[in-house]
Amino acid sequence: MRKESATATLRCGECDTPHPDWHCPECHSAATKQLRQGVERIAEQVRAMAGDAPVALSAGAVGTLPDGAVDEGFVVATPAALPAVAGGYARIVIVGADVPAGGGLGAELQALRWWLGIAALARPRGERGEVVAVGQLPPAVRDPMVAWTGAEAAWDAYGERADLGLPPMRRAIRLWGDPAIITLALSERVEGERLVRHTEVAIVPAKDGVFLLVTRRAAQSVVDALRRRQQDLSRAGEGELRLRVDAPLEPVS
Repeated sequence: MRKESATATLRCGECDTPHPDWHCPECHSAATKQLRQGVERIAEQVRAMAGDAPVALSAGAVGTLPDGAVDEGFVVATPAALPAVAGGYARIVIVGADVPAGGGLGAELQALRWWLGIAALARPRGERGEVVAVGQLPPAVRDPMVAWTGAEAAWDAYGERADLGLPPMRRAIRLWGDPAIITLALSERVEGERLVRHTEVAIVPAKDGVFLLVTRRAAQSVVDALRRRQQDLSRAGEGELRLRVDAPLEPVS
């Protein structure tokens, strides 16, 4: 969970869904702890140090600046709201550079895409452009950033996933609900085979259900069978089966 400012609504760090009535599942408190400074607080600190230089703020909570709106001074922005400037930034400082929590299998590539996309807005090195990342980045993210080899890193990850039969070579379908309902769903037949024994389906345990890693050829048939099961359960009022197609893989904790 995250929020951009003290008064902002809590949002899911993975899908950005707002959770205005969130409470801790353990103690039921709605209190939150600040793990890092918000963009508005950082902007205040920059203004205090910038003297007469203008400081622009760009973030979803306060308004996103369009490309080309700033031509001097400093810009403080959230990653998705950083506007491009003519000629590129002289220096970019990425505060709190890290890998997104709960990002699952693709978290490191997602972080690499974020930070390289921001770094691309800086001036070329030959024009004395500079990018500084402040945070804890694993080698799989840090090294391609330093060497500017994001494409090679993506191909390497693709090859590893192909060898292991992981997305995007296969599609990931997440199932969750009551254990008995999950067991019932896995008994569905697709092309004459039960899902639990299907040669084109691998079943991986999840925190509150299972992941089905399905070949791209069989994916639509599997999804259709599961949706029919959802409809049958809904009509009978016997329980709820939930599914998400192309769900991010998460470690079992």
